[in-house]
Amino acid sequence: MNGAESLSPTQDVFKHVIARRVAEPDVQHGRLVYVWWSALDQGDRLVQVYANGELTHVSTSTGDREAWLVLEAPQHHQVELLAVDPSDAYTPMPDALVGVDPKTSPFAAAHLLRDLSLPIDARVEAKIDGGAPVSTPLFACGTPRGGFGAVFGEG
Repeated sequence: MNGAESLSPTQDVFKHVIARRVAEPDVQHGRLVYVWWSALDQGDRLVQVYANGELTHVSTSTGDREAWLVLEAPQHHQVELLAVDPSDAYTPMPDALVGVDPKTSPFAAAHLLRDLSLPIDARVEAKIDGGAPVSTPLFACGTPRGGFGAVFGEG
């Protein structure tokens, strides 16, 4: 950084972070997740992307504002970003995430992971901004199912 002091790792530069699944879970390869962010003042820092506290991606330029991750399925993942000095880009710093609330967009879509052990007639209810709950089937009609949770003859 031309003799200047190294900037400390920070999450403060991010305004919004959206992580969205873009492909159905694949038991062997995981799920493809698209991560997008806007940054208030990223400067000349690169971005580290952490999933569940593990470094999974590093941006290649200071202008990057997206990443593609393959995450293990089926499970919930917490995705967090950290802006770091380029010299520290490949050094994992999960301690810098501790005690900082992840920044996410209020417009990020809610995601459901459909647990195949749930009954085939399972329903999910969503209530938004105090409105009436909306109930919808978790599995579409004709979804191929197997295992203990399937209705006899339909799995």
